[in-house]
Amino acid sequence: MSVKDMADYLPGTAIADYVGSVMDIPSQEVIGEPGRFPGQKRHVTDGSTYLTTTPNTQQVFEVSLKFKNKRDSDVGTLLDFFHDTAKGMGMARSFIWQHPTDGNQYIVKFKERILERLIKFVGVQGFSGFDLLVIDVATVQATLTGTVTVTTNETDIVAGGKTVILTLVNAQWDATVGADNAITTALINGITSAESEGTGWNAEVRDNMTFAEVTRTSDTIVTIILAAEAAYDITADETITATIPATAISTGVVAVATPTFGVLSTARDLSAFTWNPADKSVSLGLSNGNLTATVGTGVKAGVRATGSFLSGKFYFEITTGGTDTSASEGRVIGVMDSTHPLDQNVGFTALGWGFSEDGGGSEARKKNNNNIEQAGAPKWDTGIVVRVAGDVDAGKIWWGTQGTWHNSGDPVAGTNPAYSNLSGTLFPAFSSFHNSGTIIITVNFGASPWADTPPTGFAP
Repeated sequence: MSVKDMADYLPGTAIADYVGSVMDIPSQEVIGEPGRFPGQKRHVTDGSTYLTTTPNTQQVFEVSLKFKNKRDSDVGTLLDFFHDTAKGMGMARSFIWQHPTDGNQYIVKFKERILERLIKFVGVQGFSGFDLLVIDVATVQATLTGTVTVTTNETDIVAGGKTVILTLVNAQWDATVGADNAITTALINGITSAESEGTGWNAEVRDNMTFAEVTRTSDTIVTIILAAEAAYDITADETITATIPATAISTGVVAVATPTFGVLSTARDLSAFTWNPADKSVSLGLSNGNLTATVGTGVKAGVRATGSFLSGKFYFEITTGGTDTSASEGRVIGVMDSTHPLDQNVGFTALGWGFSEDGGGSEARKKNNNNIEQAGAPKWDTGIVVRVAGDVDAGKIWWGTQGTWHNSGDPVAGTNPAYSNLSGTLFPAFSSFHNSGTIIITVNFGASPWADTPPTGFAP
C-alpha cells in the first residue's frame, strides 16, 4: 500500500478549542495501537509507524506517544497541557499537536486519564508514554472581512479609512503583531496586488503602510485601518490577496486569507471593449474589428459592448455615418444593463439611458424608462462625433457633440448632467430604428486617439 499520513484521511474542517500554542515534544516517537477496538484497520505511514482507524463515517485515529529519552521539560509540557483549563483541561478540550515525523499539525485530545500515571512516575522511573485521540488535521484558516470588501474604489484608497480585518481559525496571532518589528512588516508585505502599476497598491499602499495602521484586536483578529494615500492612481482594477507569514501565526504556518478584495479604477479603461457579436440583434452587422455597427432600413436593432462597469467614471465616442433621413430615433447611444431588450432603443427600460439624433427633427432627444424628452441640444446626423461621459458612483451621465457638452454640462464639476439616476452594472450600448437609408456608427472606446479631449479623470 502507498505511504500516506493521517492528514490524507482527515477533512481539515474541525476547530480546536485551544490554539494559543502547539504541543511539540521532539524527543517522542509515535506508534500505533492496532487491535484495540474491533474492526480497526492497520495503516502504515512512514514505514515504521502504525496508526489505527475506526470503521465509521468519520476517520478517527488514535496514537501512542513513546518517549525515547524522558526530559523534565517534556514532562512539564505534558502536565501543562493536561492541567490547564484553557488547554487540554484533562480530556475535555482539544488542542494542537505537532507530529514529530510527518510534518503535520493535528487537533487532538488526551485519550485517557493519564494524570495519575504521570504523577506516579514523574521523578521516579519516568513514564513511557501516553495516548492521544486525533480529531482532525489542524488546517489554519484566515478570513478577510472589513469595509474594504464592500465596493472599494480608487477614491476610497486615496481618502483612507477603509478597514481590512484578518481572522484566524485554529491559530492565534503572534503576541507582537502590530508592534514596530519584522513580523508586522512581513504581514504588511504579504498584502499584495496581482497588478503592478507604478502608482498602484503595491507601490503606494503596501510599501507605504506602517505598523501604526495594524492592531492586534484579539488573539485571533488583526485590524488594519488604511491611511490616506494621495498618490494612489490606477488605470485598471486591482485584486488584493493577503498572505499571512508563518512568523505572525502561533502554529508557525503560512495562511492565505479568503476572500481576496478588489479596488475599482475610477477612470474606467474601456480600451479593450468592442461591440459584442454574441450580444446583438441578428439584423445588426458588425465590422472593423467589431467597432463599426450597421443597421438597414425598417428594423429595430441593438448591441451591447463586450465589457461593463458598476462603478467609476467612463468615456467613449462614436462617429456617425450612413444615409438616414427619417424623422425617428435613427441612432441612439448610451448605456444599459444586461436585461434591456435589444429590439428596443436604448432607454426603453428604467436601466437604460439613451441619447438620440431625432432623425429629421430639430432637436436631439434623451430617453430613460421609455420617457422621451428634449435633450437641450441640436439634432445630430451623419459625419459627427458624439461623446459620452458618465460617473456611475454619482449616478450621472452627459452627452455632447462636436466638442461641447449639451445643456451646459460639465462632467468634471459634476453639473448639469442629462440624467442623475444611473445604477446597476452597465454596458455601453447602441440601437437604431429608422425608416429609410442605412445607419452606420463607429465606436472608439480608447484604443484609438480621441477625437475630443475626454474630461479629466474620466479616461485613463
